Amino acid sequence: MQGIVGVLSLDDVIDEPGCDRALLADIGHFHQNRESPDCVQSSPHARHRRERPFVKHWIQAPQHRAARRRCVCRNRATSATDGDPSRHAEGATMRALDIMTPSVVTATPDMTIHEAARLFVDNRISGMPVVDANGQVVGIVSQGDLLHRVETGTCHGKRSWWLELLSSSPRGEAARYVKEHGHVVGDVMCDRVISIPEDMPFQQIADLMERRHLKRVPVLKDGKLVGIVSRSNLIRALASVAPAVDSASHDDVSLREAIVMEMHGQRWGLPKQGVLVTDGVAHLWGVIESEEEKRAIRIAAEGVPGVKRVESHLVFPSVMPSL
Repeated sequence: MQGIVGVLSLDDVIDEPGCDRALLADIGHFHQNRESPDCVQSSPHARHRRERPFVKHWIQAPQHRAARRRCVCRNRATSATDGDPSRHAEGATMRALDIMTPSVVTATPDMTIHEAARLFVDNRISGMPVVDANGQVVGIVSQGDLLHRVETGTCHGKRSWWLELLSSSPRGEAARYVKEHGHVVGDVMCDRVISIPEDMPFQQIADLMERRHLKRVPVLKDGKLVGIVSRSNLIRALASVAPAVDSASHDDVSLREAIVMEMHGQRWGLPKQGVLVTDGVAHLWGVIESEEEKRAIRIAAEGVPGVKRVESHLVFPSVMPSL
């Protein structure tokens, strides 16, 4: 009889190890909108200032421009991938342009809520940018914005007066009412959008989406919408990478050195004397403090080409009984 041992989500695979965090160094902190995780939360007053939409555009810091020079230079007509990273040139730095979906389903501020819901269903999407008559991105609307609606009887229930007094304000109550009773997309959309340029490197996109809990991010060029990157695009890129095939022969000494080097600099890493390799089988010895450390050490050893099997002899520190 099989049992569930865990849950794997997209959040577990989009974070790139060793991602350069310098891009985030000079970026301000924004509050996260839990209902619409594709935008920066604004105040209820800001939601009604539709004539001044907020679009946060992430650009490359100077130290990241070197990565741009490593990219294969191709013109726009031949580089559209429709979100297919397998068509990306081997050895080049993958960018937003290489993984994005260029055919974007969009909404307009005056589109009705019912029309937006039909777009979600017919196109099997969970969110879309909102553009004005000039093609400018003025917001983003997601299924999360339509969860609580008066039409479906899913409005927030009436809470006791003392709980309302302690946990909310007239401004917050008004914003919630707009979400539940708004007639058009412009009423319920988030107008504080995070966008990226088409030449942003793949690892920075993954880092941004993981840190900001974004499910999708519009791609802009000269202020115009040219595509969208969603978590599905990132996972498709992961699926397109063929597993490395190692046909070289490795001796136990080199395998041991490689395992130790893989853990070098990690606070949970084992010292060299805690790693032994015999006939390609890695034996790991040491004291750990958590299951996460045990798992990380095992994965580090398993990832070294040539290791046939990993035998863990890791133990937790013994607890002396109190007298």
